[in-house]
Amino acid sequence: MRFILYVGVAFAAMVAAADAQQPKGKAGGQPAPKVLVTAARADVVSEPRTFVGTVKPIRRSLVGSAAAGRVEEYLINDGDAVKAGQPIAILRRGIIKAEVDTARATLVMRQAELAEMEQSYQEEVDQGQAKLLQAQAELAFRQGKVQRSRSLGTSVSRELFEEDSSLANKADASVREHQAAVRMLTQGARQMKTEQARARMAAQQAELQRLEEQFERH
Repeated sequence: MRFILYVGVAFAAMVAAADAQQPKGKAGGQPAPKVLVTAARADVVSEPRTFVGTVKPIRRSLVGSAAAGRVEEYLINDGDAVKAGQPIAILRRGIIKAEVDTARATLVMRQAELAEMEQSYQEEVDQGQAKLLQAQAELAFRQGKVQRSRSLGTSVSRELFEEDSSLANKADASVREHQAAVRMLTQGARQMKTEQARARMAAQQAELQRLEEQFERH
């Protein structure tokens, strides 16, 4: 507690007025008291105080955990200020860490399987399409020879004409065979297996994300 004391001329005037009201002494008696005057000044007087009491919080909150588990480490102490989203404790997460590592390794394996399947699949498609183009070129050549043999008429032996026709039919059959092979690659079981491998990889990615989120909750 602080007090400000002011001492000045007003105080001296009050003392003089009080003395004037006192009865005067006889001659030869004690003289009237002297009036002391000093300059006014300001000062601060501090007096320590000791109190006994109890400090209570303005608000009390119950802290819930997003995951169940045993507390392994406290990151704050009683009375510490915390911000929204700041971790205050770490739960035991050895098991969930092992699950995350296993899921991540499985995802790497699924990605490798898909990459290998897609690469080999594309190579097989490219080879099948190349063989189809080659068969179509052979068919066009054989059909051209048949047309020339037919246009020449009797000047070409019947045996040569039949040979050209046979080779043309064979080239046509080869084209149909390679077309079926390409359709099998792009629309059949081979394509379905690749899509299944891609789906397995996507599912493993989701599983890893779920486990990583649980790990962060701990």
